[in-house]
Amino acid sequence: MAKKKKTEITIKFNDQLLLFRYFLNLFGKNTLASLAGQLNSMEQEGYNENQNTWFYVYLDRICTVNKDIVKINRDKLRLYDENICRYVKQIGDKRGGIVLKYFQYISLLFTEMYLDRYFFDKDEFCKDLNEYAKQVSTQTMGKIDIEFKPEGMNKLAFMCATGSGKTLITHANILQFSYYLKRAQRLNSHLTINKVILLSPNEGMSNQHLEELKLSSITAALFQKDTGFLSQREDVIIIDMNKLKEEGKIKTVSIDSFEQNNLVLVDEAHRGLAGDVWYDYRSRLSADGGFAFEYSATFKQAMKTLKPTKDKDLLDEYCTSIIMDYSYKYFYEDGYGKEYRIYNLKDGIDEEQRHLYLTGCLLSFYQQLKLFESYPKEFAPFEIEKPLLVFVGNRVTAKTSNAEMTDVEEVIDTLYCEINGVKTPDILKENNFTRGHYLKNIL
Repeated sequence: MAKKKKTEITIKFNDQLLLFRYFLNLFGKNTLASLAGQLNSMEQEGYNENQNTWFYVYLDRICTVNKDIVKINRDKLRLYDENICRYVKQIGDKRGGIVLKYFQYISLLFTEMYLDRYFFDKDEFCKDLNEYAKQVSTQTMGKIDIEFKPEGMNKLAFMCATGSGKTLITHANILQFSYYLKRAQRLNSHLTINKVILLSPNEGMSNQHLEELKLSSITAALFQKDTGFLSQREDVIIIDMNKLKEEGKIKTVSIDSFEQNNLVLVDEAHRGLAGDVWYDYRSRLSADGGFAFEYSATFKQAMKTLKPTKDKDLLDEYCTSIIMDYSYKYFYEDGYGKEYRIYNLKDGIDEEQRHLYLTGCLLSFYQQLKLFESYPKEFAPFEIEKPLLVFVGNRVTAKTSNAEMTDVEEVIDTLYCEINGVKTPDILKENNFTRGHYLKNIL
């Protein structure tokens, strides 16, 4: 009789986020939903008569009711809340005031708690984290074997859905780090940070970050290679990642010119985790006493490209640095984001069916858009955003020359023909276009 195979225990990536789970555990909780309770409602937003947030009032009540299992100092909890209120006031003054959602507040609260211990009690903090890690390892029969190391604690990462306010969190993180650094300098005057650098994925995002930082009353500037660092006195220097190279040229700058020991804020931080030089560059910028905050909606997806054995150190690094997990699943469950339907075409579908599918998608989108634009007042109470149509293809550029179109090109081709009532071959013939020239022309 054949022996039964042992069932392997598979641990989900989200369950391996030990840092995030540690802070939940301090409140006696094991999920964000159980900690949040009724916080996801407008009644819990805003401030009480003492100018503390209602979020604080709720969490303080948890500490009181569950004092046997909660490991939070209530006096410090109040201090953290007052700090957060101060950051929010600065960020919101030029925006007409802002009110945090519960997941944004908890992100900042956990960061307060982390930075407090990082600057003033790092070694004991590391021991506490490893004690918790051992408990989790025992519960999972050793499947989660991760260790915190003091020298590796200079990074925090936020895995938060697109649209969940990562920009505001980034600005508050700058203020949080500055606050705790200044406090720590009273005990150690040699404790310094070289520069505050915000790395953006492209030039367009750099300009957007610049405008947003100005709105938050944080002085910032795009990095100017010609003038150098001495003339740039702003709090934050913004640079496009693509401009960082080992050796600077006309449009790029040497990574070593920024030196180390910087506070680095990385937008779209999932980029470069599969061996790209960007990961090495940003790590070097925050080395030797520096610190990094990283932000992405898709850390989990990026981690799937890594090999558990070969890339274990990198996997462990993010399991011990992701302090907030508010990925799209939770964002959607809380009632944010768009309602969506996903239709996948089967392999081997013929051209007529493909054309019918794309035409149907276009008509469905038109119907939604027509209603949205025709009845703005009727839809306003529901806070519905403008409808969105998304096509996901495997390739953006063709493997061959002009003879073959990619998935993305086929969609553009079909939509253009439907909207203009034309056929692609006629245009190609009349204008003597190749496929590539034709698509470039209509774009």
